[in-house]
Amino acid sequence: MIRNSKFSEPAAGNLIDCSKDGITVLTPLVACTSDGSRLGRGGGYYDRFFSRYPKIIRIGICYSLQMLKQIPIEKHDQKLHYIVSEDMNYAPILC
Repeated sequence: MIRNSKFSEPAAGNLIDCSKDGITVLTPLVACTSDGSRLGRGGGYYDRFFSRYPKIIRIGICYSLQMLKQIPIEKHDQKLHYIVSEDMNYAPILC
């Protein structure tokens, strides 16, 4: 469960059930590839969260200059389902 709030410190009891179908997370990134690999800021928060809730649809938001041919990936990295940039949309993995 995550808290549903527009602020970083949510109100108690205001939760979303992340195990349900149809939950979507707009995912920040430093860089990504067209196959859905994502380079974050190194904390692993999103990878742990997505591995815990695999039904969540993961959409990466980036500028086209953040799209690279190759980035370093690790075994635990969770790929994006979709990538949206200012000039192109990618669907690297079927949901």
